This record gives sequence, C-alpha cells and structure tokens, in this order.
Amino acid sequence: MKSFLQKILTYFLVYLGIFGILLFSLGWYLEKDRIYSKKRLLFEKNKKEAVYIITGTSHTFWGMNPTLFPEKTINIAEKNKPIDIDLKILERSIGDFQHAKYVIIPIDYFTFYFDGHKDNGAAKLYHHWGLPYTDNSFLKKYHITTCGIDPEEIFLNKKAKDKWFGYEAQKNDYSKVSVAERNSNYQSRRDLWNKYFIDTSLAEGIYAKLEHTVALLQSRHIQPVLITMPLDPGFYRALDPALHKKNRELIGRLVEKTGAPYMDFQENMAFNDLSLFKNQDHLNDKGTTVLTNLCLAFIRSIPPVRE
Repeated sequence: MKSFLQKILTYFLVYLGIFGILLFSLGWYLEKDRIYSKKRLLFEKNKKEAVYIITGTSHTFWGMNPTLFPEKTINIAEKNKPIDIDLKILERSIGDFQHAKYVIIPIDYFTFYFDGHKDNGAAKLYHHWGLPYTDNSFLKKYHITTCGIDPEEIFLNKKAKDKWFGYEAQKNDYSKVSVAERNSNYQSRRDLWNKYFIDTSLAEGIYAKLEHTVALLQSRHIQPVLITMPLDPGFYRALDPALHKKNRELIGRLVEKTGAPYMDFQENMAFNDLSLFKNQDHLNDKGTTVLTNLCLAFIRSIPPVRE
C-alpha cells in the first residue's frame, strides 16, 4: 500500500512539473505577444491597407457587413467586447493606419457602463489583443488559464487568406417569434445586461477615454463615425428610460466637444420591421445589408478629415 501511494505521489509530481513547464512556455509566448484569435490576425494583416475600420460588440460583428463597403474594410467587433479594448487597439495602432479614412465606433445602450469586469469573457479579449488586464493575478498571465485550450487558436494559420473580413451572417427572422416569447426575451436580456453590463459609476471614465480617442483619430486625419445600432423597438422601449436619457446627454456632449458625426439608427423607421432582426438586439443578414447601406450613405455625406 505504501509503495502504491509513493507511485501515485511520484506521478502527481511529474505531472505537476509538466504542467509548470507548460505554463512557463505559454507565459513565454505571451511575452512574444503571440496572436491567438482570428480577429487579431485579421486586424494585424490588414490594418495598413484598410480604409474603413469597424469596431464594437456583437451588434456590429453581426450587424455591419464589410464586404459591402467600396474600399478595404475590416470588422474587428467581437461579442461582449468593452469599448475600452477597441480604444486601446486604435491608440496603439494608429501609427500603422496608412490608408484609414473612417473608424466606425458604435455607442449602444450599455457602452458607457460596461468595462467587462463582471463578464468572464473580458480577460480573454484583453489577452487576445495583447493588452494589460487589471486582474494581475498569477494565473491571468497565461493563455491556458485565461482562455482555455482551443485548437483553432493554438494552431491558427497566419498565412490563411481571409475572405470574411470579420463578419458573420445571421439568418434568423425575429418577426416569426411570438409576442409572448419576445416579451420573455426582453425581460431576460434586460436582466442580463443589468447584471453584467451596467455599472453607471463607470460612465464618466469611459466617456473621457472615448473623447480622447476620437480627438486622437481626428488629429491623424481619420474621421471617427459614431453610430447607435438599432434594437427591436419593443426591446428598446423595455429598457431603462433614465439610461436612454443619460446616453443622449453623453453622446450630445461628445459630439458638441469633438464635432464627430453621429447617427442614431434606432430612429430610422426601417428598423420597425422585425424581419430585419435575428433577435431583440441583433440584426440578421437582411437587416445588416439595410444598415450597412444606410451607414455608407451617411458616411458619404461626411467629408473625410484627410483630404
């Protein structure tokens, strides 16, 4: 029995040593700023040539089609991505933008109140973009303990040709969902946002970062285009009117101070049609085509900063 336990202990120590070596190796890769995500790869490969850059969360990931733009466009929006990450990406890479004319920055219901720290996915996004995360715990330094093991990430082919430019088409038709189910969805999504996406104490800090980045882009002759993505009108009405009012105040202050162009697509009557939506807060491919064309029409009415 004693011999058996000694063997078990020996095996345990060997495996523990292997695990330690693995962590060290992954930590070394982190210092080398290895690219683990397709979005980061897309950006790094195309940032010098891109004319339009689309940022944001899943609302623009699924709601803005870069293949419809007249010049090279990349969509770096990601699910549950705090705006802080996009602002840091833009500021870090602004010297590499050789052809950029427009950066599309969505300001949605939760933008000023969401930093990702209540959401488990934030650390992974910061890690994938090579950005410091405020949780400085030992395990957060390593890819495997922050992001898990994903073969697609680990063996990402850096020579692969990208044909999607950051967009994923969605096919669901929300007009086919019953009123009762939609009302239930409104409640559950509102509760989710209130729990993980809304911290009103963050508003002024996030606003200040956004204002700084907008001014920085303008100083480099790149036009920031501020937009608000549409929601199902019923869902929009189900959200907190006090936050709607606060958002209007913050956006109004930003536009007045920076002169950046802004378009609120929530006010466009086209999006009263629920067949344009995948669910209560995301467009489907049909809606994305409508939204992208409307956004392009808006952009065409704006002279680029660089002439």
